[in-house]
Amino acid sequence: MNAPGFGRNLRYKYLRSGLILLIVVVAFVVRTLQSPEENAPADKIAFDERETHFVQRVVDGDTFRLKSGQRVRLLGINTPELARDGRPAEPLAEEATIWLRNQIEGREIQLTFDKEREDDYGRILAYVWTDNRLINEELIREGFTKARTDYAFSSTMKRRFREVEKEARTANKGIWK
Repeated sequence: MNAPGFGRNLRYKYLRSGLILLIVVVAFVVRTLQSPEENAPADKIAFDERETHFVQRVVDGDTFRLKSGQRVRLLGINTPELARDGRPAEPLAEEATIWLRNQIEGREIQLTFDKEREDDYGRILAYVWTDNRLINEELIREGFTKARTDYAFSSTMKRRFREVEKEARTANKGIWK
């Protein structure tokens, strides 16, 4: 025979456990549905796409540093690597770096973003605009890089980059010579 109130205590225990589980699930769903900006750490700079940013220094053909100290990596491309750690520079690495330096270093630019805003190295992933030109696309057009469509970014931009790559290849520019 059960002690008086035993069934009631058991029901209360199950009800309390179910309520706690429901709260945990709701909290998880709410957190998951928040936009990336709401999930971003407080120490990250939130960029407004209408703002302009000053480029302090070009690091290589697809990476540069803003005056704010943030590093930016051009989305959808991967230019040849400069010499480092005893390895020689890849073909056209110097030329791609000089070209990018001439286009944006010491100038104001605008950044736009896609699905991913940061890479594994903490760099901002962005499309870079200056004088109404998309610099990522121009690097492909000049033959300094292939379109890297294996990255996570919009299919519209992937198509756009592939078309420009095809033009550069047809014109035998840069890496297509």
